Amino acid sequence: MKRIFAVLLAAVMLAAIAVIPASAAATFTVDITNTSSEIYVGDTIEVFFEVDDLAGDAPLALIEFEVTFDPTLLQANYNQTGTSDASRFITTPGNAEWEHIIRSTEIANGYYKVSLMPDDGGRNWDDTGASDDCLNVGESVKISLTFNVIGAVDQEASVTVSNVTGRDGNDSELATIVNGTGDVYTATISDPKKPVTTLGAKINVETPALRLGAKYERAYLEDMAVENVVDLGIVFYPTRFLDGAELTLETEGALTDSASGIVGWDSSKEFVDYESFEFYVTIVNIPYNGMDDEISFRAFVMDDTNVIYADDTISRSYEYVYNVNFPSLGTGEGDTVIYPGTGWFN
Repeated sequence: MKRIFAVLLAAVMLAAIAVIPASAAATFTVDITNTSSEIYVGDTIEVFFEVDDLAGDAPLALIEFEVTFDPTLLQANYNQTGTSDASRFITTPGNAEWEHIIRSTEIANGYYKVSLMPDDGGRNWDDTGASDDCLNVGESVKISLTFNVIGAVDQEASVTVSNVTGRDGNDSELATIVNGTGDVYTATISDPKKPVTTLGAKINVETPALRLGAKYERAYLEDMAVENVVDLGIVFYPTRFLDGAELTLETEGALTDSASGIVGWDSSKEFVDYESFEFYVTIVNIPYNGMDDEISFRAFVMDDTNVIYADDTISRSYEYVYNVNFPSLGTGEGDTVIYPGTGWFN
């Protein structure tokens, strides 16, 4: 570790007095592997940085890059204060022991300087060459950093990796630089996620029945304590009777059903034990003249004093869902649809 710190402290001096050789045969990338294009106001997000795609013969004994972000949109959570830390690692080559230096006096201004290295300094104990703990071709190093989302709805928040370099472990002075490529992750800031979400609808063609779905996620209950929840379910009502009004539990004539039809129900669990689940309410024996009647429905969760509604109220009719799942083949111009009867084919 002392040797690595000496390299870090000497890097600026070396740049000033000599041209540091670069390894033209080797390259690598630092990718941000987050997949969600949407983040939520007030949420804490984890951003993953993966060092991989190493090409060439140079094992990397030291990896350095800069992370920048807009501090008015994202607030950094991590600031390393000790001289040695491994808390942000997710994977290392062969599960070897690595350590990092991730800190900066400019964190509040949207800047991190990241240095990653094996605990053994990347050299064999007798200094005969690069150790097996270095990053080699086909291996990866992955770390994560967390941020609080403090921007406004519809703003685009980005995290950028730049100035990526590695040091060739075959070079005992770690003076040979391997060039790396950075990445950019961008996500749209959305309203805080609700603990209930209204899903779509399904049908049963034999009954016939219309099945209305919703989802519950405990992580987004916020100030509503899970042990204080008194009801969770779906409120529903014919769309034509709403006349554009908001569907709530106060809607006169609206029906509700609690989440008894839980997907993956486990008899050994209480409600407070579930992280999340989907649930359904099914309207059965829909009459022929009600096939095209739209039913509006919305999920809700409540305690003794508050109700949290899903953002979306969805409207579906049996006929609509049927046509989506079983589209008519006779839809082209000039087509005539014929129903010859089953006996015709016998």
